[in-house]
Amino acid sequence: MKQPFLAAAGVLLVLGGVKPVAAQAVTARDSVARVITLSMPRDLERVATQTATDDQDARQLMDRARQEGRRVETLVDLQKADISTLSKRVDLAKKEKRENDRKALEQERKLLELRLRMLERWKDVHDLTYRTGEWGRLLAQAQRKAVEAELQLVETRQRADRAAGADSAVRAFEMGRVDEDMIQQTRRVLEARRGESEARRQLADRQRELAEKQLELLEAQLALRAGKT
Repeated sequence: MKQPFLAAAGVLLVLGGVKPVAAQAVTARDSVARVITLSMPRDLERVATQTATDDQDARQLMDRARQEGRRVETLVDLQKADISTLSKRVDLAKKEKRENDRKALEQERKLLELRLRMLERWKDVHDLTYRTGEWGRLLAQAQRKAVEAELQLVETRQRADRAAGADSAVRAFEMGRVDEDMIQQTRRVLEARRGESEARRQLADRQRELAEKQLELLEAQLALRAGKT
């Protein structure tokens, strides 16, 4: 009869039919550090290569967002100056009771204000794109750290397996030392995985905020288009 088991988040627990500890032979696979499953080394190395690419892509995204953000910021300042100048012309037309000129100038100012709002939404998008790139880099770095920790744990487990196959005198000495190494390295893996999960959550939050700002930009563009008609 097969033993029931529970596997979740890399944890494997075998339930039922477990012999008392004293009745079991001590092997490398009895370590409490075996509570997590690891990917194959070749898969981990592939992920490590991908994180380098992801880090580079995020850096390029940040560079573009920074450049575009500065360009749009300049346009925002120019637009504000134009609105300020036009407001003075509106006040003058009102003072001189040039009603037709005042109405035309106010309509022109309204369009400039709509364009300013659109430019400000563009600036918001570039700012959030930059922050999204930052968390993209942090995620890539967290993934690389997790991969490196797992590769080290794989090596430690292999040392434990070799020690388990040694003669009794060597095994008694090596197993205690290797088992402690596995416990410490397993802790590093779990902490790295937790850090990766947090970076992934933060990146998802920035991506959600970016989508919201892009929707606001779309609405500002549509308002400007409607104002021109």
